[in-house]
Parts: sequence; structure tokens; C-alpha cells
Amino acid sequence: MRVQLKLRLYYGKQMYDSKGNVVTRNECVSIQYDTLEYMNFMKHLNANGVSSVKVEKAYNLDETTDKESVQSLNRYKEIEDVSEYENDIKKYLEVPEKELTPEQKRIKDLEEKLESLLQNQQEPKESKSGLSVGRKKTTESPEPKEEQK
Repeated sequence: MRVQLKLRLYYGKQMYDSKGNVVTRNECVSIQYDTLEYMNFMKHLNANGVSSVKVEKAYNLDETTDKESVQSLNRYKEIEDVSEYENDIKKYLEVPEKELTPEQKRIKDLEEKLESLLQNQQEPKESKSGLSVGRKKTTESPEPKEEQK
């Protein structure tokens, strides 16, 4: 079965306006599924800055109706369940973790130990040295003596 996919490509982080509409740069692409062109296109998604892909529509190119013109995608039967294609595309967007070298493993292990030590360490209580900061020094002044006549 030949399938034509209509994809919406989003670049960078997805941002929304106050109404909830996507304001991130995006574009629509139509490509035939499971072809050499499709494979090469998918391999280079991350290199081209694509952050996410949404399958808008999928058409079965083998089932046609003669009512529509040849150029129209409405000529072909639309596939309702596009989850199979979305799952396939997600595999291309995931970046596999590379195997760490022994040095990198040791550094990562030491960073985790340091982080756990910092979290377990209690904050020291403030020690009072007997000096008060910011208070005015109060001294008792002798009461004025009454003058005698």
C-alpha cells in the first residue's frame, strides 16, 4: 500500500500565544511514506532543527475516486488511524544516548555523589557571637539634677 503523509514540522521550542495558538515557526510537508526520499528526509530532521512532527493527514494512494481532479489529495481515501506513522516518526526524532567512556562514567558517578552529599548536608545554624548588628547602643543618661535656689 502506498501512503502519502501530510506532515506539520515544528522548529525549535514550541511557544504559544495568550489564546493557545502555536507561534513557533512551522511548515507543512507532503511526502510518500516508506520511500528512499522519506528515509533520507527523516534522518535529517534533527540536523535541520525540527523539534516535533505532527501527522495531519494520511492518504492511501492505491484507493482513488474519479470524482476529484488528479492533482487533488481528496481524490485518495484518507486513512483515519495515523498512530502507526506517528510512532515511526518519533523513532527518528529520539536521540539515542551514546555509550560513555570510562572517564565520563567516573565523572558522572562523582557528580552524583557530590549532589547527594550536598542534599544530605544540613544547613548550619547561625551562631550568635554576642554582638548585635544593627541595633543602636543605648546608654542610660543620668537624670538632670534640679538646681537649688
